Amino acid sequence: MSDNTSIDASLLLDIDITAVSTALNSGISEVAENTILKLEELDKIDWGLAASGVLGITDPIGQLREWLAGVLSGFVDTIKRAFEAIISPIRSAIDTILSGISTIRDAFATLINMVKSVVVTPILDALNWVSTTLPRLVDIASSALSAFAKARIQ
Repeated sequence: MSDNTSIDASLLLDIDITAVSTALNSGISEVAENTILKLEELDKIDWGLAASGVLGITDPIGQLREWLAGVLSGFVDTIKRAFEAIISPIRSAIDTILSGISTIRDAFATLINMVKSVVVTPILDALNWVSTTLPRLVDIASSALSAFAKARIQ
């Protein structure tokens, strides 16, 4: 086995952009030109297109990231569905209890209004009639007694 420290990395920097472009456009065919790029010209390369042209082999970190994202997404979706399965009956029970409380509150309000209209209002009307009629009856009785007394005296 050879020692990895003896590999010349400068060869990786001399990339033939025309060859890569032609290979990507023509389905990896014979390259007509051998144009070598300098280090400053590397920003002209569409690295995403180049990576997809070699089926992602040049981007193992990206592949690992996508795999991990897929696994985590599935895990999070499973936890979300489990949480929703647990919360759904609780939410339904709370909604049922709130609906029952609302129904009871409405029944009490109806009962109070009915008692008010059937019992309280007639009693208040009777007391009001007595309070307005009693002074007139006292005046009438007083006038009648005065008239009777005058008639007796004469």
